[in-house]
Amino acid sequence: MFKLVRAEDIIRIPPSRFGEPIEEAALKELRAKYENVRIEGLGFVILVVGAEVDPMGKIVQGDPCTYHRVKLDLLVYIPVVNEVVEGKIVDLSQFGAFVRIGPEDALLHISQMISEPLIYDDRQGAIISSKGKWKLAEDDKIRAKIVTVSSDWSKIGLSMKQEMLGKLEDIKKEIEEIKAPKKGKKGGK
Repeated sequence: MFKLVRAEDIIRIPPSRFGEPIEEAALKELRAKYENVRIEGLGFVILVVGAEVDPMGKIVQGDPCTYHRVKLDLLVYIPVVNEVVEGKIVDLSQFGAFVRIGPEDALLHISQMISEPLIYDDRQGAIISSKGKWKLAEDDKIRAKIVTVSSDWSKIGLSMKQEMLGKLEDIKKEIEEIKAPKKGKKGGK
């Protein structure tokens, strides 16, 4: 789940940024500190959206930097069990596929793909059904449900074993079939 979070901090502004407007200098330092970082209890910080900086900084003896109180808005991602997500296959192996969902990679175990038996075909670099009618390869886009999240978010498990989950191209075909007018039977018995 993506959400906007308001936080407070004290930011250190080095002398190399003293010629810049305070908000601009603070945003550069905040982005370097927070973006692409997983923070326990907060989430994976994707972007520092904005910041309100106290222009009256503090000076610490022996340190050439200034320290400023700041209120910042962060765009964060937190994986939530039962959330439906879309992602792209970034890697495949014998046990499943790794799916990029926002800033994180999640595991789609081979047992959570479809009901048909599946095998990993190293030559094709794909997971294929035993009947050969279904195939999952790198760069395929899928829709899945988050079924497990470890306490530190280092492991996220996905499943596609429900209606309207799976490869996006398969879902589109399924929707087209549902929307298509039913053809009547001619000359029935």
